[in-house]
Amino acid sequence: ENRGKIAFIIDNALTPEDCQKLLKAAEDSAPWRVAAVHGGPSDQEGVVMEDYRKSSRILLDDFELADFILNKLNPHMPKEALDAPKSKRWQFNRADSAGRNKNITKGKKANRIQFTRLNERLRYLKYVEGDFFESHSDGIYRTPDRSEMSCLTLQLYLNGSKEELEGGATQFLSRRGPDTFIDVDPRPGRALIFEQGNLLHCGAKVLKGEKYTIRTDLMYKKICA
Repeated sequence: ENRGKIAFIIDNALTPEDCQKLLKAAEDSAPWRVAAVHGGPSDQEGVVMEDYRKSSRILLDDFELADFILNKLNPHMPKEALDAPKSKRWQFNRADSAGRNKNITKGKKANRIQFTRLNERLRYLKYVEGDFFESHSDGIYRTPDRSEMSCLTLQLYLNGSKEELEGGATQFLSRRGPDTFIDVDPRPGRALIFEQGNLLHCGAKVLKGEKYTIRTDLMYKKICA
């Protein structure tokens, strides 16, 4: 069921110093707060459901840090256009000469998309012993002007040596049953990139230590086919 879907790992994408820099930027900006569960793009506040998702979070909107991360990952970023996901959500708008939004797909799904940037919203996550995130699929984000949409999730692991952390793997699951397809263990500087909307996964319970990650989005625009 997951054949043909996108998911890959980049090890040592960040140095230990990079990880420390990114974590310090978040902790200097705001305190850690309980992570909420969101029902969709319009659900800004969300609801705390600690039987489903138990962790802490800092939201940081920072274009410079997003560019810093992208520069580190740039050799591995997709350069070629992709086929758009087969979803009615993949419709784009653009502003016309009068500044009005104009749908450029005219109700039809975009069929080719091009990577543009990383989403500037960096979602920092902190998992302590006993924390977890039950099975879910990551949602697609659309910019307010509808000119860009996300397609892939970027998950960065800021720590996770075997000596300091047990558990906390990102587990890709099957919708047909509880069997795990693959575990991606947290490792310092590791990047995990995977498709949004249809890859079921969970954050396994942390058994020892603390896990720090950043989640953001790879943004795409429609191109002429």
